[in-house]
Amino acid sequence: MKQLSISPGNSRPFPLWIGVLSFSLIPLFSGCGFRSADQPAAISSPLSTNHETGSKLTTPKSGRRSPEISPPVKTPKEKQFETARKKEIEITGQLEQADKMMKGANLEGALRVVQRLDQENSSDPYVKMRTSYMQAMIFNRMKDATRCKEAMNQLLKSMEALQNDPRFQESFIDGQANQEMIKMSLEKAGKKYGN
Repeated sequence: MKQLSISPGNSRPFPLWIGVLSFSLIPLFSGCGFRSADQPAAISSPLSTNHETGSKLTTPKSGRRSPEISPPVKTPKEKQFETARKKEIEITGQLEQADKMMKGANLEGALRVVQRLDQENSSDPYVKMRTSYMQAMIFNRMKDATRCKEAMNQLLKSMEALQNDPRFQESFIDGQANQEMIKMSLEKAGKKYGN
């Protein structure tokens, strides 16, 4: 940096960068809460705090009560989706637990968890497919070929049932449409992309 010196034609006795730095820092620290302890705060929250319990009151300083904000009301379809999602998360967690048990050589415990899930959700083909797969893996580790084959057959049957399930029909149709779109774009693009 160039330091300016005192001369008859120059009235700046300190480096220029110090002046620029001081003027740029003043706005940063002007409202940062530097006040003495006996000064009241300039801005307070509209909600007063009960210092004895530490809870916030809903009465603003103006004396009027603020309206209570309630969560939006969910439609029955949204509620049904939420419960299905929570159930799916629970089932996935239990299957992961069974997988850890299986990898930890606790095959009987893993089998009990999987069979319980299978009995509780026997009408759901997606759960049935996943539990059948886990049973086949467990029976394979137990070296029980006949039960492993039965579990694999049950897996195939549940896959067929899953294809007819209306929840997954739409996903299947969307997937087919996406495949056709990708094939068409690859054909139009020629050798630029892919192959």
